[in-house]
Amino acid sequence: MSTEISKLSVTPDWMTADKNDGTEEMSRFVVFPRLVIVQPTAKDPLDKYDAGTPVIMPNELVLSPFNKAEKHLSEPFVVVPIFFFAEYTLDNPREVWAAHGRVRERSFDHDSEIARKCSDWNARTFPCPEMQNKECVYTTRLNFILWLSSPTGAFNATPCMFTFKRAETRSGMAFNSLIKARNAPIYGCQFMADVGHRSNDKGQWYGLELSNPQADIGGWVTNRELYEVYKQEHLRLKEAHESKMIAGSETDELEDSTYTVDAAPEM
Repeated sequence: MSTEISKLSVTPDWMTADKNDGTEEMSRFVVFPRLVIVQPTAKDPLDKYDAGTPVIMPNELVLSPFNKAEKHLSEPFVVVPIFFFAEYTLDNPREVWAAHGRVRERSFDHDSEIARKCSDWNARTFPCPEMQNKECVYTTRLNFILWLSSPTGAFNATPCMFTFKRAETRSGMAFNSLIKARNAPIYGCQFMADVGHRSNDKGQWYGLELSNPQADIGGWVTNRELYEVYKQEHLRLKEAHESKMIAGSETDELEDSTYTVDAAPEM
């Protein structure tokens, strides 16, 4: 099924008066493209890209090549966080994904039983009922809605969702701290995004690295009109999240391509 508007003919003049009629309810359900970092274990369609490459899915927009020699992006990009929400899941082992799905249970409630078990190291895993020698894992997912842009104009401004989980939970918490240290609206802050290589005794993987920008880019959204756009988007997402109309983190085939699930433990 084609999703490219450019392949369609121009909307007939007589139809423009009824623009978007019938789509009002659809707009309440918010689903964003996903920013993924290609991992060494990536499968189709991401296995054609070098590990460490940031890609927007499902459109497969490559944000910057990964420099293998330097182990960083050839061109870091600018990030404006628009909205944040935590998600708590009970994840199945990959061996039962085909029959039982990636996620067994899910909650956005910080006071839920799932959330409690995510933060209790002694309760985070238990034997999978369908495969006793494998474990189900309670996982905290830190979800950010981001607005990305290129300092050199390599790609147009792009909204997306990125999720920190498992081995990258600490990185997500560090990003939270960077944002809170600004003492300003989340949607008024700019950061630089790069990709870094990680490794430990359980494996290697690549993760998103966020930092304060250099002086020539600046840490603030200085365009007032753009700031208002981000503010309105933040309010829209806040309402959608409160109504449970915003989609959570990836639980489809991208799950196996964006993180080495067993590479390292969550904090």
